[in-house]
Amino acid sequence: MGEHFIPFMNNSVPLTEIRDPVTNKVHPPVTEKQKEWMKNFWEKHSDPANSLPDLQNLARLLKADGVQRIGVYGLCWGGRIATIAGANLGLDEGSAPLFDAVASIHPGIASHGDPQANKRITVDDIKRVTVPTALYASNGEPIDTYKELVEALDELLFSSKNAYRYYEKNAPWLGGSSS
Repeated sequence: MGEHFIPFMNNSVPLTEIRDPVTNKVHPPVTEKQKEWMKNFWEKHSDPANSLPDLQNLARLLKADGVQRIGVYGLCWGGRIATIAGANLGLDEGSAPLFDAVASIHPGIASHGDPQANKRITVDDIKRVTVPTALYASNGEPIDTYKELVEALDELLFSSKNAYRYYEKNAPWLGGSSS
């Protein structure tokens, strides 16, 4: 009961999945209606403003149930949400953080001028993190921006507890996908 890791895979939290499940009836999308449903699903759940509260509520439920330490990891755009969770935003001053460590695996990394930047990890996101952070990027992410994120991780007070690596493999391999 002491530690839990919350997978924040492909932008969805278990609470979100219960309310808005992706099933094989809509994925992969074939009809225009299914394609529109999937587009709306990803847009909704890849926005930290929509997903972070669910993730924080899940952490509060686990802590109320006696869990003492919680880590969260995110794949793809979920990596940004996991990273933002590591900033422990929205908590009362002086309260204990909800999350003890965060990790991003094949995260969406924002390149300069990226129109999807609100879904991708930025240097500003890293600078706000208050807990040990892991960043495992793949050859699909821009290497220059990855290096900037690593520099920001190295500047944090707890930098010796952070981990990072740039893999030459493609993104689905890092996430354990069969593709």
